[in-house]
Amino acid sequence: MLHTNFKSILIFLVFSIFAVENCNSQCSTYQYDRGDHLADKFGDNYVTEAFGAGDNVSVDVTDCRYNSYSKELILDVSITFNGIFFSSNYYVIQGEFKISDNNELREFEVKYVNDRAKKTLSNIKWMAGAAVIYNLD
Repeated sequence: MLHTNFKSILIFLVFSIFAVENCNSQCSTYQYDRGDHLADKFGDNYVTEAFGAGDNVSVDVTDCRYNSYSKELILDVSITFNGIFFSSNYYVIQGEFKISDNNELREFEVKYVNDRAKKTLSNIKWMAGAAVIYNLD
């Protein structure tokens, strides 16, 4: 009897975990359109916050999923732009936006950054660190 109950509980747990992991479904047309609009806004904001600015900012939604459990819109995005001083500098950032039902960005998980963007972000961090050290003196 105990062995049967254990098996039943184990099967229930396995299926419960599977169900929670697979709450994501492909977006409806409405969700995709909403996500595409918000991705442009959040992509522009990211470029401004992380790099100071950028020219020809383009945000492409490469995948759109909706998590019915967390009520999140999950967008795989590719953000591309040129540098503001040297348009030959081409930046690529790919990642995942998680957007709440009330259209707020909950999280941006960066998954790929091209070499130019890595170098620029590294220089920005270095300059910010140098400014803090300078201000401490």
